[in-house]
Amino acid sequence: MVEADLGGIGTSEQQQGVESGVGIPDVIATAAADESATNPTSNDALAHAIDNVLESDPVPQSLPVGSSTDPPPQSTDQLPHDSIENLQPMAKPKEQPKLSETGELAKRYLTSTVAPLLRVGLKQVASEKPSDPIGHLADFLESHHPNPVVKPIYFVFGVDGTGKNALCERLQSEFNWKWLEAGDVLRSEVESSESLDGKLITECIEKGKSVPTEVTIKLIKNSLAFVGDCSGVLLDGFPRKLDQAAMFEMEVKGFRGGIHLDVSKDIAIQRILESAKSHSRFDPVERFEKKWKSYEKYVLPIVDYYKGAGKLVQVDASQHPDDVFAAVRPFCAPIFKA
Repeated sequence: MVEADLGGIGTSEQQQGVESGVGIPDVIATAAADESATNPTSNDALAHAIDNVLESDPVPQSLPVGSSTDPPPQSTDQLPHDSIENLQPMAKPKEQPKLSETGELAKRYLTSTVAPLLRVGLKQVASEKPSDPIGHLADFLESHHPNPVVKPIYFVFGVDGTGKNALCERLQSEFNWKWLEAGDVLRSEVESSESLDGKLITECIEKGKSVPTEVTIKLIKNSLAFVGDCSGVLLDGFPRKLDQAAMFEMEVKGFRGGIHLDVSKDIAIQRILESAKSHSRFDPVERFEKKWKSYEKYVLPIVDYYKGAGKLVQVDASQHPDDVFAAVRPFCAPIFKA
């Protein structure tokens, strides 16, 4: 079961626009048809004006007295040289040069990416009638682009045993989302011997204190600056508290919402025990119990907050991994793959 209120992403209408194979010619043809419907005289008036130009009589409307209305024919000997040239057969039009490799890539990009996005975006503008349609369309195109300038960011919530790692790996592989783990970001900073933030993190760990929120967000922002070409970012392991979530939204652009992989405690423990048979050196249940208490105390209030705000994709993670992926897919796939 999926609960979400993140309108405009992966709807059936969008999928229809994609599956129809729309290209730039379709968009142009549609625009022409719309213009003809809204202003039926415009095309007729233009055609009539062109006809008048093509059919205009070059002969003066009045001839000298005594002359006939039909001037006598001239032989080619009497014609000026440039007029004789005009009588020669017209040269065949030159063939259009083939597109370069870059041109072909641009054409393919426009047809496969821009046209479908533009089609769905214009439909959304027409249905929602925003006060700033151009700004609305720009935001839509940016947030649904396969490689946007401002990367959309999802928080990923879920305890061990929800299949969170497998889901993030698949979204990264199939849709080019960057999976960023907050723990890895902090560990990388600690390993940097010259980093003052790394030393501060080490001190916090040794004293059993939490790393200051502003330091964690600063390091995550630094990592986001180097994610490269991707569809978006899956931020795992952060936030841990509501105030961290609020500060992150104020500091970082692109936040779209949260993905919560919901599973019962019993199912999670069962999965962890199955996984621990082959490689765990610790008591998996004891470790899980500690994480579950932290999850209930800190994470679930954040989940409830985003659910109330309409920014949560909640998925039943007790399902098969393929079903979990199918539930999240519409929110993470580029619009022409949704």
